[in-house]
Amino acid sequence: MTQRLMKPPLVRETSAWTFGRDRLTGLVPFGRSKQEVMEKIVLEDELAERLQWTTNSLVNAKKNGTPYRHLLLHGPPGTGKTLFARTLAKESGLDYAIMSGGDVGPLGKDAVHELNKLFQWANKSRKGLILFIDEADAFLRTGRGSESGSMSEEARNTLSAFLHHTGTESDKFVVVLATNIREILDRAVLDRMDESFEFPLPSIEERKRMLSMFMEEHIHRPTKRGKVIEARDLDHSNTRF
Repeated sequence: MTQRLMKPPLVRETSAWTFGRDRLTGLVPFGRSKQEVMEKIVLEDELAERLQWTTNSLVNAKKNGTPYRHLLLHGPPGTGKTLFARTLAKESGLDYAIMSGGDVGPLGKDAVHELNKLFQWANKSRKGLILFIDEADAFLRTGRGSESGSMSEEARNTLSAFLHHTGTESDKFVVVLATNIREILDRAVLDRMDESFEFPLPSIEERKRMLSMFMEEHIHRPTKRGKVIEARDLDHSNTRF
């Protein structure tokens, strides 16, 4: 209960209190091998290889006490950005916290204070922490300087607070940003990101793999009563993607 009370308001989900509740959250429980976990994510081979390399380097950074590298995930909705970020947290063995950029704006003038609290909390993690910010463009978008009229003072202050906390290397936390449109992020935010990964729409073969995985998990697998759903008359040649 203490851990729940200490969770910053901006954090929607954190390993401090979600471990052990995987059936409710849909997360992959510990105990599965890295290969089994990564098989749940359908990505093009080159991207999957880069992401696996990044996961390994993250683990090594913790072991060696070197600073973490911040990551940017960008691409259309539904291409696996959030799923990968969660899987990354699980594979790395670090603590994790998930927040949405859309929760920042409604805080108004309190946003800076809450963001400061969030990073102070992140810096206290003994294991190291992955801070995943979904919909990052909701509050880290461009609009300062000559375009200051398009951004409120509260929004500029919040953006400045984020830049302040990520301006130096850290061995306490790694920031993982996800956005559908990379170009609308503030240039200084992009400069903070050490690695950038584009998640494209899946190819025909990748969509077939997704369909196969869905069928295997939800159709072919026996129910709790031991019954199997019969899927007949499926003409894959007429399936359109």
